Amino acid sequence: MKKLILLSPLFLLFFHCDLNNAKELSIQDEINALKTIEQQKSYLENIRTIDQSVRDENQKILKESGKTSQEYITSTYKMWGIDTTHFKKIETYLNTHGHPTLKKHGREAADTPCIIIHHAVGRAEPRIKHFKLLYEAYKKGDLSNTLFTFYLNRMYYYKFNSRIKWGEEYTEELEVDTLIKSLELQPTRLEIDKSLN
Repeated sequence: MKKLILLSPLFLLFFHCDLNNAKELSIQDEINALKTIEQQKSYLENIRTIDQSVRDENQKILKESGKTSQEYITSTYKMWGIDTTHFKKIETYLNTHGHPTLKKHGREAADTPCIIIHHAVGRAEPRIKHFKLLYEAYKKGDLSNTLFTFYLNRMYYYKFNSRIKWGEEYTEELEVDTLIKSLELQPTRLEIDKSLN
C-alpha cells in the first residue's frame, strides 16, 4: 500500500507532463493546419475576438459584483487561463509563420500577436522576449503605432513598477524612442534598423 501511495504522485506528475506535451502538440498541429493566408487571418482574428470578449465579460462582472466578489475572481482566473493559452498559440504561430503582415492579413490580424503578448500573464519577460519581432513589425508598418506604444508602456510598467511622466507634448515617435532607451532595448533596435535599411 505504501508503494502505491508513493507511486501515485509520480504517476500524476508523468500524466500531467503527458497532458502538457499533448496540448503543445495539438497547438502545433492547429498552427500547421493554417496553410493559406485566409486561414491564418481568420485564426488570428478569432483569437483577438475571444481575447476582447473575455475582457469585456470580466469588466462587466467587476461593475456588477465588485473587485472582491467570487464571480470577479473566478472571471479573472478564467481570463488568465485564456491569456496563457493564447500566448502559447501566438508564440507557436510566430515561430511557424512569422509575424502577419498588414498587406496580406489586414490590420486586425496583424495587430493580434502584439495584443496577446501585451496581455501575457507575467511580468516584463514575455514582453521583452518578443521585442525584436514586434519592433521589426512596427518598423515595417505591420503593427499600429498606438498598439506598439501600449506594449512598450506595459513592459516599462512591469519592469520599473511605474509609468513615465510626460511633462510636455510629445509624439508617438518620441514616446517609442524614450521607452526603448529606458528599457535598454537599443542594441536590438539598432540591429533591426540596420537590417531594414
